[in-house]
Amino acid sequence: MKIAFAYINGSRFVGRGVGYVAGSMIRAGHSVTFFDTFYQSVREVAWRVCRGDFDVLMISSMSTLFPQALDLIGRVKRQADIPILMGGTHATAVGGEILEKHAEIDYICIGEGESMVLDFLDHLGGESLYRVRNLGYRRNGKVVINPVRPAEDLASVAPFPWYLFHKRSLISPAGITFAHATRGCPYNCSYCCNGVYLKHYGKGYLRLRPVQEVVDELVYLRDLCRPHMFHFGDEMILWDKDYAAELFRAVRRQVAVPYGCMIRVEHVTDKVAKLLQETNCRYVAMGVECGDEAFRREWLNRHMSNKQIEHAFALLKNAGMLVSSFNMIGYPFEHDDALTEATVRLNRRLAPDLVQVSVFYPLPGAKLYDYCRENNLIDQRKASRTVMYVKRSVLKGKSLVRRRLAIDRMLNPENFNRKLQRILSETYKETYQRRAAGDIKRPARRILVISGDNDEIDPAVYDRARRLAEAGNQVTLVSGFRCRDEEHYFRGKVKIHRYALQHRKKGLRRFLAELKHPRRYYLRLLEHGVRTYFAENRFAAVVERLLERFPADVVVAQEATLLKVVDKVAARWGAEFVRRVYDVRLDRVPGSQLAAFTGDTPPGKSRPALSTTTLCSPRRHGEHGA
Repeated sequence: MKIAFAYINGSRFVGRGVGYVAGSMIRAGHSVTFFDTFYQSVREVAWRVCRGDFDVLMISSMSTLFPQALDLIGRVKRQADIPILMGGTHATAVGGEILEKHAEIDYICIGEGESMVLDFLDHLGGESLYRVRNLGYRRNGKVVINPVRPAEDLASVAPFPWYLFHKRSLISPAGITFAHATRGCPYNCSYCCNGVYLKHYGKGYLRLRPVQEVVDELVYLRDLCRPHMFHFGDEMILWDKDYAAELFRAVRRQVAVPYGCMIRVEHVTDKVAKLLQETNCRYVAMGVECGDEAFRREWLNRHMSNKQIEHAFALLKNAGMLVSSFNMIGYPFEHDDALTEATVRLNRRLAPDLVQVSVFYPLPGAKLYDYCRENNLIDQRKASRTVMYVKRSVLKGKSLVRRRLAIDRMLNPENFNRKLQRILSETYKETYQRRAAGDIKRPARRILVISGDNDEIDPAVYDRARRLAEAGNQVTLVSGFRCRDEEHYFRGKVKIHRYALQHRKKGLRRFLAELKHPRRYYLRLLEHGVRTYFAENRFAAVVERLLERFPADVVVAQEATLLKVVDKVAARWGAEFVRRVYDVRLDRVPGSQLAAFTGDTPPGKSRPALSTTTLCSPRRHGEHGA
């Protein structure tokens, strides 16, 4: 099937849930066109969906971005008759209420969607559709929510399709790439919608990914993004300390890039602090939430004492790590000012290197949301216009923008950037030494095959790419096709990307302008042969962007026009260019040095400066667990 998948996104960061769902459909052979509303407007996405002849529109949205999702659905439904499946944390938390209030939404997905969407697509249009688990729908005027299937087995889910996301989403301006090793959380904090998932999945909701799978993913991201540091954004990474020890030691041995992590205060011990110190951990973030111990226990369901918090921060600081604290202000109680003062006093005693302050937001599915709703405390007008809920309050009579900024200026030290730069620069020196000694794991050779075919991919070209992949290489085949939309899919072990071609001469100006667009790479080829309407330097710019998106050690091309420009472009990116004939054996492919992590960048590319405000995105309390 041909699926349009819209990720309603309010930040630049990668959506893990939508990525895994899209990856499962791609692996099953479906054609998926992925839209990210952080880079594309809702209006543009609706226009492309209505003109793309799609079989299904799938949408994933958080609660704060649900108005944008409704805007997209309304625009699409006014122009096209296409079934719409809604998923994400909002659909799971609200459930059948969405179908009752919004007739334009046809189906909803409750809980995790990797297996559910495959069953949904297989049975769409038939009577068996109504037996698909995790599905919500209308039938005979009534809303029905089917039972939820068991939680996904992380060892069998499809590989994460990083190529669907813009490269700017993979690494922050500070040079940090986010990673994860677990899924789920066993805690039920009152400000978090995680309780809804616990209700559906029970104790089996927390799962650990295979260690080697995580390490291989980090190696891939290391060579793709060249980050200063990885950051594990899952707080449950220390739930199983034996697993954490195996993972962190493997990261130090095979990835050789410093890392940071989010952990809970209760998991910090002398042994854990020593493990983090030995395995090159440079940054740790922990949740404090509120400085009032009694309030934290009674209303937030966080059962750690202030003494325990202070001990954990002291252990990690003495181990030489930068430590950050997560805090919230703006609780829906009259004594909120006193709670804020207690939070400030506790952070003064903790003296963390970075204090991150967010504003409480009542998330559907959380216990405090029910409290706010029962007492009519939510300003619906403000809530409908709030995207980044960590910055301002949506409660009636509260804003807290200035107060949050004042606390941030008061508690954050001035020299945080300098500390981070010093620590990471020391790690780089160690990385260089280990790389020279051959201790760092070398990745499989990355091969980019560029083909100028307009319609079907040349079987001979694909056969060579397949044999290269079977020999242990990471192979990406880029080809053109006639339709306007992009296609991404796997065929065997070969990752295939096909991009739209413009055939009309009057579209040249628009095409040249779109070369700057970070998500489109149009090769503009004629139907017969491989020729271009523009000068070779313009074609070189296209190849340059392909290599920026798909870093490669070897570039393969065989058409005459490609041969004129790819050689020079590949050399600038440190890749070997192979003409026409190539061998599939690793030791026989014309050799160039592997572009393993060295901390440097391709010529002409500058690394971003470190920034305090972009070290980590403000944690989305309620969307990432405890």
